[in-house]
Amino acid sequence: MERVKPQRTPGLIFLDIFLITFTPKTIVLKYHEDGWYEVHRIQRRQP
Repeated sequence: MERVKPQRTPGLIFLDIFLITFTPKTIVLKYHEDGWYEVHRIQRRQP
């Protein structure tokens, strides 16, 4: 979960999702109206 300011405009939500999704190995799964993004990150396993 990543915190953002609540009640963002649809344009800002789109830009946030766009930037997070084009960060390597991350994707936004859901935006919560109270100011949270669910973000999935892929990480290497430690041996």
